[in-house]
Amino acid sequence: MKRLSAILCVVAFVATAAWAAGWVVEPGKGVGTLTLGMTPEQVASQLTATETIGSPKNPKWIKYGDSVLVEYSASKAVMITLNKATLSTKAGPVTWTPFSGAGIGTPWSSAEMALGKTYVARDLKVAKSQAKETYFAYTSKGLGFRTRAGVIVQVDVWNAH
Repeated sequence: MKRLSAILCVVAFVATAAWAAGWVVEPGKGVGTLTLGMTPEQVASQLTATETIGSPKNPKWIKYGDSVLVEYSASKAVMITLNKATLSTKAGPVTWTPFSGAGIGTPWSSAEMALGKTYVARDLKVAKSQAKETYFAYTSKGLGFRTRAGVIVQVDVWNAH
């Protein structure tokens, strides 16, 4: 019986480690098991909501901890925003794999070399005392990046146009 328990523990650990080893950002689709088109209930099966903007029956935005923000339209996920390299899921922490190496903390110059210059960019308004922020949108890919002082601080995934 001890041996069976030990084997089951190892199998459970390996399965959890494999699941939590990393989710991949897929432009225009989602990140890991979080995909565009999911309902708030489907996302809530994986993440714990910490703040809802809009009505509970038809939310506009739901924040999940301090690492994920999901925008909804007609109760379907239309954009997933990542603010940290590690997500807190109900199954434990998950580190996501950036698309083409463009993740949180990556210098924009490196990401731009990997992704190309086919983006639309705009400078964001910030206080004079704050570092410059710019948003880069790859509209045909469904992928966007907010940078601060030339470093990626946010990754957005939405349906490609």
